[in-house]
Amino acid sequence: MRNSNFEVVGKIPKREPRKQTEHNGSKLWLIVPGIALLAGAWFAFAYFYTDYLWFASLGFQTVFGTLLTAGLLSAVIFGAAAGFLTFLNLRLAAQRSPEPPVIVYDADETDEEIAPRLETIPISILLRNAALPVGVIVGLLTAFAGWNLGETFLRFFYQVPFGAADPIFGRDIAFYVFTMPALEAISLLALLVLIVNLVGAAMIYLAHTRVETDKRASKPGRIEFPIAGRAHLLSLVAALLLLVAWKTYLAMPNLLLINDGGSFFGASYTDLNAVLPTLWAQMAAAILAAAVAVVCILQKSIKLFLTAMSLLILIAAAGWLYPAVMQRFSVGPNELAKETPFIRHNIEATRAAFNLNSIEERELSGGTALNAADIRENQRTINNIRLWDQQPLLDVFGQIQEIRTYYEFQSVDNDRYNINGELRQVMISPRELNAASLPNRNWINEHLTFTHGYGAAVGPVDKVTPEGLPELFVKDLPPTATVPELKIDRPEIYFGEMSNERVYVNTKTEEFSHPAGEQNVFRNYTGAGGLPIGSTLEQLMFATRYADLKLLLSEDLTAESRVLKTRNIRERLQKVAPYLRFDNDPYLVISDVKLIWIADAYTTTNRYPYSQPTDGINYIRNAVKATVDAYHG
Repeated sequence: MRNSNFEVVGKIPKREPRKQTEHNGSKLWLIVPGIALLAGAWFAFAYFYTDYLWFASLGFQTVFGTLLTAGLLSAVIFGAAAGFLTFLNLRLAAQRSPEPPVIVYDADETDEEIAPRLETIPISILLRNAALPVGVIVGLLTAFAGWNLGETFLRFFYQVPFGAADPIFGRDIAFYVFTMPALEAISLLALLVLIVNLVGAAMIYLAHTRVETDKRASKPGRIEFPIAGRAHLLSLVAALLLLVAWKTYLAMPNLLLINDGGSFFGASYTDLNAVLPTLWAQMAAAILAAAVAVVCILQKSIKLFLTAMSLLILIAAAGWLYPAVMQRFSVGPNELAKETPFIRHNIEATRAAFNLNSIEERELSGGTALNAADIRENQRTINNIRLWDQQPLLDVFGQIQEIRTYYEFQSVDNDRYNINGELRQVMISPRELNAASLPNRNWINEHLTFTHGYGAAVGPVDKVTPEGLPELFVKDLPPTATVPELKIDRPEIYFGEMSNERVYVNTKTEEFSHPAGEQNVFRNYTGAGGLPIGSTLEQLMFATRYADLKLLLSEDLTAESRVLKTRNIRERLQKVAPYLRFDNDPYLVISDVKLIWIADAYTTTNRYPYSQPTDGINYIRNAVKATVDAYHG
């Protein structure tokens, strides 16, 4: 039976249809995702709860709260907007499409007789019911992307002007460093979501498009596209074109942040005299095409819109061809003269970005002849001439001072101390624990017994023993110092360059402190570091986070037990100050009979206009010296 709205397939029932018997497990598709969702929520809660405890133990809970709030707000705002917009558009497309065929069945039919026909439900019915699940999926994916953009928006909202402007557009450098990343992120997310909306709505309308197949009809083969869908799709296309125009506008200042294979970083003559004008033309053409799309909503023909789109494509092609022609035939024959002003911008920006403008230049002839008097007058300098290279010295320390196979010297650093009233340069290397080298690797040894390194090897840079070995001011286990200025009372290294695996301290298992000859010394941790893990809730949270069932089953934990986590110095510092870039090589010093790690922290970016990048950055300032106690963390 047919009418203008729907088609009926099957038999007309002779009486009220009976309710279909519910199959066992018919709701399984709801139960499984529900369990997965609850499990994911539990793991997420455990992760954030343990992270909060860690930040709070260091007094940085405001950092955790700020990052969490920024991520949540970004996720909720972008996820909700994307999900609602997608649901609204797909739902609108479904409502404005013709009713799909309706399938009914005879009340006397069995489930087996109904099932084959139900499997032939037209795709239009499936698409009409896809608005909600597709909206939820798009919303969740966008929320995940928004979560990762939390720090980007924090930098945007709390930006401070540089007090310097780029030489082309006159914008403060802060616009490129803080504002542009936020605008680009918003435009990209909006563009992707709008494309999904456009494609989804178009699929729904196409599924409801009718093709006249009756050869006796007046116009056989005619395609009848849903009338309401035309206005809807043109509206989405207009919005998409406006977003394209916005991204084109954002591409203009980005010309100052590119290197298209030339000899310098930043916009060149061709970029500003060929690429920039075509970008303006592309933006204008995109806005014009959007306006024409809106006008065509009120018209029956879209020929004018197709003409506007052809113009946009033509200008885009010219934007690729015209700069290439200018570079080859205009710039190439006279490149130095035309690029000189922009090379000057590059040099000046690089000097400013790396703070090279304050360097004082002096000429050293190097032709002065030294005599005995010069050497006597500069004996302090002579005594600090370094004889040992770091890598050979590191190998020697490993041979004569590791003592046990599970200890390792990771690096050697230079430092200076006042020793016997004289400033002496020394080389210092911490003796850290390498759990991978333990003779018997198991959960108890790695997490409860062997928890830390011990002491350091320290020697002057200019002394050699008669055997050709380095002379040592601090050596052996426990560490002994030949000079009082380098005495170490707290030699345990719980936090270092190597240590990153979590350990549990103050448990019923004795903690290995250090070897003493053939014997081993055991001593529990008494420091202020770590997180309480004595309660069942805390053990459950950390067991969930690390998928560590043995933590729940262990009988070694007590009410005073603590967990030391994130013990790698660089990761530890990066976590509490994510806006800084830390040096890859923190160094150890002896201060007030304790071992202290020092790390240089920098503010960096790769978005300083015209500045020549190196090692992935083109701006840097040595902003902070961070210190971490090797025992307390």
